[in-house]
Amino acid sequence: MKMQIQTLDELVTKHLRKVKVDDNRVIIRSKAVIRRMESKTIEHAKHAFHSKRISIIATKMADRLGKDVHANFLAGLDHDAGKLFTPADLLKDDDHFDAQKHKLVQPHAVAGYDLFKDISLSLALTIGRVHNTDNMGYGIFLADFPSNMSKAEIDTINFNSALVSICDYIDSNKTRPLRPGKDVLHDGIYVSLEEQLFKKYPQCQEVVEMALSVYEELF
Repeated sequence: MKMQIQTLDELVTKHLRKVKVDDNRVIIRSKAVIRRMESKTIEHAKHAFHSKRISIIATKMADRLGKDVHANFLAGLDHDAGKLFTPADLLKDDDHFDAQKHKLVQPHAVAGYDLFKDISLSLALTIGRVHNTDNMGYGIFLADFPSNMSKAEIDTINFNSALVSICDYIDSNKTRPLRPGKDVLHDGIYVSLEEQLFKKYPQCQEVVEMALSVYEELF
């Protein structure tokens, strides 16, 4: 039986109350972000729903890979937090999502980082890296990391952001219509999701394959 998306309160009961954080404001702010998005506009609510799906997939993935489940749950849940500040018309999933609109949406990555940097820098950096895992996208760059951060910390943040990014990419592709300004086309022909993922995440082939499998299991 495929999983049904839970209400926020059910998610909180199952995950957020178990999350170990140094600052409880992470939990409070995460709940506030999703609730605000759910009540703002229909388009924002769709993105809150999307974030819940990503948190579920990322959690399952992290568990299978022996990674930090809580960190990936929070990163998946909050990865689009910056879209709270994005006008609803830019969030519509339609055929008019062109390159200019895509550019206008991009500041949400840094806005999400800004929302959490004062209470959890690792979560904030993970959020900021989701759309910039190869330093060729938008959001936070490696040069923006604190100079005193250890390689182990940086590697963990980069892995978690890549994991969430892969889950985000899959769910977006599976649940939204094709958008000419954003989706990958070659000579006018749609490139398969697997091909897109393998090209976008060349260093994460096994993670990509597992993520596709987990998505099919869950949804």
